[in-house]
Amino acid sequence: MSNVKIGNAKVLALALLLPLGVAVALPAQAEGGRGFGPIDFSQLDADQSGGVSLEELQAAREGRFSRADADGDGLVTEAELLAQMNAQAAERVARIIERVDANDDGALSVEEIAAAREAAQTNRRQNIAQRLFDRADLD
Repeated sequence: MSNVKIGNAKVLALALLLPLGVAVALPAQAEGGRGFGPIDFSQLDADQSGGVSLEELQAAREGRFSRADADGDGLVTEAELLAQMNAQAAERVARIIERVDANDDGALSVEEIAAAREAAQTNRRQNIAQRLFDRADLD
């Protein structure tokens, strides 16, 4: 990788991304990844070896940068970073509405949000109970 001057836009991008755990989050946007969401190691494991090499992590990070650098000038500007983050936020919001909108009217009511929250809490409690049982179940 060649030496590149760090411009104001890169400093801004780093300042915004580092607190968010960019060291782990950047690889999450491997081809088809979801950005700052959970890491899908199967996507990072490009050679399907069952492990993720340093080279695969670096390739994922570089791919993420390339996708953010919309004009291909080797810099990520504030506008490019905002555009990428806004697109990701829009996708997340669409998924939330699709999952929570019980009556399919394209909007969320207080009742739908409360029901989704309760379902998530119930699911979380069931998962905890299942994990505890699995740990205790020796046969």
